[in-house]
Amino acid sequence: MASSLNILLLVLISLSTTIPFAFQSRTPPQNATHLHLYFHEINGGPNSTTTPITPLNSSSSGFGGVVAIDDKLRKGPQATSKLIGRVQGLLVAVSQEELVFLMNTNFVFVDGKYTGSSLAVYGRAVFASETREWSIIGGTGQFRLARGYVVGKKLSSPAATLLIELDIYVLSKKRRVYM
Repeated sequence: MASSLNILLLVLISLSTTIPFAFQSRTPPQNATHLHLYFHEINGGPNSTTTPITPLNSSSSGFGGVVAIDDKLRKGPQATSKLIGRVQGLLVAVSQEELVFLMNTNFVFVDGKYTGSSLAVYGRAVFASETREWSIIGGTGQFRLARGYVVGKKLSSPAATLLIELDIYVLSKKRRVYM
């Protein structure tokens, strides 16, 4: 009887020390990345980076309009600064009261450390707002299983352009090499 009780105690003690470690090992290691880039958009003319799929309606909200974008991500605020990537996707005017877009895009990296990788960015963009925030809901390449957020600060929007300073905060899976 005493030996059965001792064996049971040994099993319980070993389980109580190994179970927490088993759960901890299931959490994938993460990479934290902060990117500081500039979003450049041109609305019109021969170098336009936007095109309407369906026109914005005549109300002040443009409700129901759909716009395709292929904007530029640059290292700096100047239009001539180094091209790092592109913002490709759709904007849908979703409010009946004000100009608000649902932004469904990919930030595709074409130069630098993250070339060939992308981030799936989704969220609401209030046109009149100076600050915007979007969710990162996925990624590819070095950003597989990404999550995080993007904060954008509108710097200017003269006649047919839009310039937004971006801070991009990403958590993504660390790559492991298996042999």
